[in-house]
Amino acid sequence: MSLTRVESLARAALPEMTGDLRTLVELETPSDDKELLTAGLTAVEAWAHHRLGPPDESRRHDGGAHGDMLELLYRGTSPAVVLVLCHYDTV
Repeated sequence: MSLTRVESLARAALPEMTGDLRTLVELETPSDDKELLTAGLTAVEAWAHHRLGPPDESRRHDGGAHGDMLELLYRGTSPAVVLVLCHYDTV
């Protein structure tokens, strides 16, 4: 794929990517507020479902007072493995 084509695709996707970023940045998820962290993680999970489709497996792991962890597994057709790791609390 040519660099010109990549640039064209990136420019076309920019409004949606910016909207997604705004949605995620505007989540209020202070590290010490379990209720807001739970709501924030639910929003992150909904975003992932919207963008990637429903996962093959979904698990929440109890993170105690500082928020749970979400594990989504998507089985692809490639032998490669991709790991996406992030935090969602407001810091």
